[in-house]
Amino acid sequence: HTVEVHPDDLPLLLARLRSYLANQKDGPLISRHRVRYDDGGWHWVATRGKAVKFAPDGRVVQISGTARDVTEQRAAAQAQRVALEVFENMMEAVAVLDAGMRFVSVNNAFSAMTGHSRDALLGQSSDLLYGPGEAMAGAQQMREALVTRDQWSGELWHRHRDGHDLLCHVQAVALREEGL
Repeated sequence: HTVEVHPDDLPLLLARLRSYLANQKDGPLISRHRVRYDDGGWHWVATRGKAVKFAPDGRVVQISGTARDVTEQRAAAQAQRVALEVFENMMEAVAVLDAGMRFVSVNNAFSAMTGHSRDALLGQSSDLLYGPGEAMAGAQQMREALVTRDQWSGELWHRHRDGHDLLCHVQAVALREEGL
């Protein structure tokens, strides 16, 4: 049964094949390209092959290998890249915290608003954003609401890295792992 390779992918696949045939000792033939399935749709496959049969003059006459459909993985990876790009470049300040209220990720707007670089925040407690007294009490109310209702919205005083305080409208949502 023949396999139809997408016309846009064929030149690169042929170049990889030629390179492999010229340098077999460098490793297997590896490619990612689109092929047409019986349903008429194009699917991405990850292929890996090796020369297994040779002519008397040493030419490769048969390559054996595997092809794995990676269409869904490619689509998920693309969606993840888009989501990350949106997260990084949105104008609203966004922070992701773990269950211990330590920073897991922040976007560029959050760093700009607080004066803290991403690297300085990662793994740190969110307490570093709150001054003493009322600000810490507000943060505690938010935490309690997240535990009992999975969300909270209100105003909190955050302390900028340079020491000045800023009033922020905060919307917080607890994300639970599946099954919890």
